[in-house]
Amino acid sequence: MLDEPTVYLPRDGVERLFATMRRVSQSGYGVIFVTHRLEEVRAVTDRVTILRDGARVDTARTQDLTERDLLERILGRALGALYPSPHDVQRDVLMDLDLRAGEGVSDVRLQLRRGEVIGLTGLLGMGHDRIPYLMFGAGKTTEGSLTISGKTHDLGALTPRRAIDARLALLPADRLQSGSAQDASVLENVTLSTMTRYFHGGVFHHQEERRRVTELLTSFQVSPPEPDKVFAELSGGNQQKALVAKWFQVDPLVLLLHEPTQGVDVGARKQIFARIRDFAAGGGAVLIASVEYEDLANLCDRVIVFRHGRPVSELRKPNITEELIVEQCFTTEAGAA
Repeated sequence: MLDEPTVYLPRDGVERLFATMRRVSQSGYGVIFVTHRLEEVRAVTDRVTILRDGARVDTARTQDLTERDLLERILGRALGALYPSPHDVQRDVLMDLDLRAGEGVSDVRLQLRRGEVIGLTGLLGMGHDRIPYLMFGAGKTTEGSLTISGKTHDLGALTPRRAIDARLALLPADRLQSGSAQDASVLENVTLSTMTRYFHGGVFHHQEERRRVTELLTSFQVSPPEPDKVFAELSGGNQQKALVAKWFQVDPLVLLLHEPTQGVDVGARKQIFARIRDFAAGGGAVLIASVEYEDLANLCDRVIVFRHGRPVSELRKPNITEELIVEQCFTTEAGAA
C-alpha cells in the first residue's frame, strides 16, 4: 500500500518506483496506490476507485476512463477549465531581490512586478526551492538584500516576523511539519500570524476571531467550515486552502509559494489556482517554487530554471510550455528563451 509515494521524488525516481511496482504486480502481488496525480493513475494502474467526501463514487478499469472522466467523477460535476484566464502584468516593480549567497544558492537577481506570477524550478537539489525561505528570513543568507515597496531589507538580518511586517507571506511545501500545527484547531492555525489584531484594550476578543475565521473558511471553500475542528482531521486539500486563507488575511504584497498544490485533489487545485490569479490581478506578485511543470506553464508569466544553485535560464510568455521547461531543466547548457 503506497500513499502519495511520488511527492518528494524526482522524475527518474518516479520511473524507478513504477518499474518496481510493475515487477511486484507481475509476481502475483497486489499493489494499492493512492495519489492525486491522474497521469500517474493512468500510467501505472489496472483499476481505479474514486472516493469523494469519504464515500466510493466509482470503480472501473483504468483504460475505460479518460482523464476528463476521472476529473468529473472526482469533482462531482462537469470539469470546466482547471487554470484561470491570464491577465496583464503591470509595469511598476513591486519587489527587487539581490541574493548573492545563502544555503548553496548564489547570484539570484530578480524583480517582481505588480500582477506578475513567476515560477522557479529545476531538478531536485538545484536550489530553486530554497529561494522562498531565504526571502522570508526562514533560511540562512550570508549576503543579499530584498527591496519591497521602496524599503530595503538585509536578508542576513531578516526574520519571518519582519518579513510578515514587510507584507510577505510564505506557504511551505511541508504542510504537516512546517506549514501547520496539526494537533491545534483550524481557528488556531488560521489566526496564528494575526492574533494581535484581536486584542483591544488589553482584552482578547474571541467572538471577533471566530467570526473572521468562519468567514475566511467559507470564502475559501474549506469543508467543513468549522473553526473548532482539529486541523489534522481536514483532508489535504482543505488543509491547504485553510493555510492559503491564513496568509491572505495578513494583506500581503508578495506571496511566496513552495509546491502550493502538493498532495491536494484537483478540486482544491483549481480553487488555489484561481486565488493565485485573483491575487496577482489585484496588484500583488506571486513567486512559485515548484517541479509541477504543467502548472508553471499555465500559471506563470516567467519561469526561471535553476542549476547548481544558480538561475541559468528564463522562459517568458508566450514561450512557456511544459516540454520547454523540462528541456531547460535537463539540458547541460541553458539560455534565455
